Amino acid sequence: MVQKAQFFMILRLNVVKTDEVYSKSVTEKCTAENEGDVKVVWEGNDKYGYQTYNRCERGLWVRGDISLTCDTTGVQVGDLCRKTGRINIFQAGMNFTPAERRFAYAGNGVWEECDGLTKITKECTAENVGDKEKIVYGRDDNTLSMYYQCSDGGWTKIDEPTFYNCTDSVSVSGTCSIEIDGKMVYYKYEDVGFWVDGMWMNGGWVKADYDPELGFCPMVYSNYLVPCGEGSEFDCEVNRYNQPKLRESGWVNYYCSVGQWKQSNLVPNQYTDPRKEGLTDMEYDILDLPKDAKVGDRAGGLLEDCWYDRELYTIYGKGVGVYDYCLSRNFYRYRENGSWTLETMEEFGSIFSNSQECTAQREGEKSFIPQHDGEPGAIYQCISGYDEPVEYIFNRYEKK
Repeated sequence: MVQKAQFFMILRLNVVKTDEVYSKSVTEKCTAENEGDVKVVWEGNDKYGYQTYNRCERGLWVRGDISLTCDTTGVQVGDLCRKTGRINIFQAGMNFTPAERRFAYAGNGVWEECDGLTKITKECTAENVGDKEKIVYGRDDNTLSMYYQCSDGGWTKIDEPTFYNCTDSVSVSGTCSIEIDGKMVYYKYEDVGFWVDGMWMNGGWVKADYDPELGFCPMVYSNYLVPCGEGSEFDCEVNRYNQPKLRESGWVNYYCSVGQWKQSNLVPNQYTDPRKEGLTDMEYDILDLPKDAKVGDRAGGLLEDCWYDRELYTIYGKGVGVYDYCLSRNFYRYRENGSWTLETMEEFGSIFSNSQECTAQREGEKSFIPQHDGEPGAIYQCISGYDEPVEYIFNRYEKK
């Protein structure tokens, strides 16, 4: 199988944390009138870069980390501040969220990154190996719990399901329900890789929403590779939770989006087309392929994958909108013997337009990038030094 690679870059959320470094990112003067103001400045270009955080202090802009943007108005020592810094996304449509950072207020305008180890007063010894500790930051509805276990090497961080012994109580379906502070918390065990809190995990317990009719919806970006079709040379990366769940009451379509069940009007053809009954996937897929084709013609099959809450980007990382859309799962070529067969990888690669720099000589020229890895096909046009998308090629879509 040939797998098509996606590349992306995770950029740092901060550069320096010491008050000894003074920022040149801010062009505005630091004066007595704006003392204490914080400016967030993007350094880099449209494709690569990072954010800097700068506070006006005694006539100079002092660079720090993202905690500078935490509001100190009305806070108490121990209160929690959660921040998610921006990263630039290289690969279009990655729909990736950077990790959340948590800070506790230490007083005097200072926020410290949460580290539960500094709060543990109990010594970890050979006699209490296996003991667990729970550290809580914040108050009311804004709290953060951190969990630790005494092991041979001292106190080590563990996750919530381990603290509450999910492995011991796991059901056949790989789920775990816990009552914490009077509220039910749900987890689902994933045996494939997933993104959570900006980190790639090779499987494990993930927090989930639970609906009695729809089931568990994990709070992860979870992709897995499946063959595009019988006999296909391709692997397809599909978000397993994007598969629709149809409720019999009104046949409403719901999909799972990072821990939340949402409703959508878009449903893959194979779930709604009465002609699918009694046919295999591949028999249905080729049902509407053109009869009057000529050798070399290309056409998409009826089987669809639908993508929800997908944020699309230009090849330079500029956001262009959030969409729900459906795409053909397979593409076919018409052969000399009068039949349609699945497109080969070589044939797929041949329809990419040659990648050329957008120069003044190419101003106004258009190029085509076909559908791949769950991203729609697109027509790009060279405009003022950038190849910008002027048309997306969906089967069906809704812009959000």
